Amino acid sequence: MKRLVVWLLLLTGMSPAWAAKKIGVQELTELVRTMAQDKKADTEVANALKQVELTEELTRATLNTLVGLVSGPLSTEQIYVLDARSANLAPPAADLPAAPAPDEAARKAILAKAESYIAKTYDQLPALTASLSRVFKEAQAAVEIQWLRWELVNGKRMAVFSYTVPKQNSKLALNVCCFPNVNQTGIARFYSATTAQAIAGAGANPGGGVAGNLQTHTEWHEYKSTAPYHGRLFIDPDTGVVLRMIVEADLKPGEVVHQLDTRVDYGPVKAGASIFIAPVKTVVNSVVVPNGESGAGGYSTRCTLLTSDYSGYRLGAAQ
Repeated sequence: MKRLVVWLLLLTGMSPAWAAKKIGVQELTELVRTMAQDKKADTEVANALKQVELTEELTRATLNTLVGLVSGPLSTEQIYVLDARSANLAPPAADLPAAPAPDEAARKAILAKAESYIAKTYDQLPALTASLSRVFKEAQAAVEIQWLRWELVNGKRMAVFSYTVPKQNSKLALNVCCFPNVNQTGIARFYSATTAQAIAGAGANPGGGVAGNLQTHTEWHEYKSTAPYHGRLFIDPDTGVVLRMIVEADLKPGEVVHQLDTRVDYGPVKAGASIFIAPVKTVVNSVVVPNGESGAGGYSTRCTLLTSDYSGYRLGAAQ
């Protein structure tokens, strides 16, 4: 397996007081179309898009439309940023299938198919991403997995179920880098004009200053914890195959990690002469406080979007 494309965007913003403008996909489309008609420069369009936070998922069809409207690499990049940042949101209502929800018996049948698929098929794959099997079992043990809606994935209607896993049932390990421990060693001796000679000697600044060997030493460490979480499973109602999994950690505002959301898309891949359902794309959206000052009024945050596309799967050697 090859990780074909890895795209990492690092953004740092000051203080939690800043807020982007929240808009839907239709409003975003109108905004981009208007700027295109007004022949706005690439930098101006990109800056406008940086101020936007979507309230709906930017679907592939709309993304392609928007990319065709913008004029340069900066604005194109920002559209893909919006795509990644909205990956875990529900699509616009107009893009959802109009089919009625299945009855209770049909829902249980879909989940039973998914359970069988995960146990008999998915668990035979290598552990490439967040464990689908672990998430499904923890969701089953915590509370009943709840019906949410129908949604289209690659043009096919998927059954979407939601779940919540409390901390006592969770094995979701957070391991986020990197946070500093700042230590000071040595001595600092402050002196005035009258004490300069006694404290600092002949080379002292006659107006006052500081002498000694005070030094600052920084050690970097990882943030490790186990967190409760919630999310959604996108299940093919005919086969039980899970084609998308969303895991969103439930974190407290005072923690140095504010957000850690993961989406994994699965699809058919060829390895040797066989076809398997395996991860084809992941999107990880995280917000952390790199200096560990989440309780401070003016702390900075580090927002990271990481998308990975997987291809070139190969069968491993027989054990």
